[in-house]
Amino acid sequence: MARKLLKSGKSADEKLTEQATEIEQLKVENHLLTAKHEASVERSDFVEELIAELAMSVYQ
Repeated sequence: MARKLLKSGKSADEKLTEQATEIEQLKVENHLLTAKHEASVERSDFVEELIAELAMSVYQ
């Protein structure tokens, strides 16, 4: 059976395999970035609360 080559010189199966691998890598990266973002938001909330508490103690 002859394989049809794409303009890149790769077969459609090879291209699909590459895309599936890239998708999995992007999913992992997305998961890590989401976790980093959530941690950053939590830290920001903590700092905001800390500043509010300090301001309240200064102005008492």
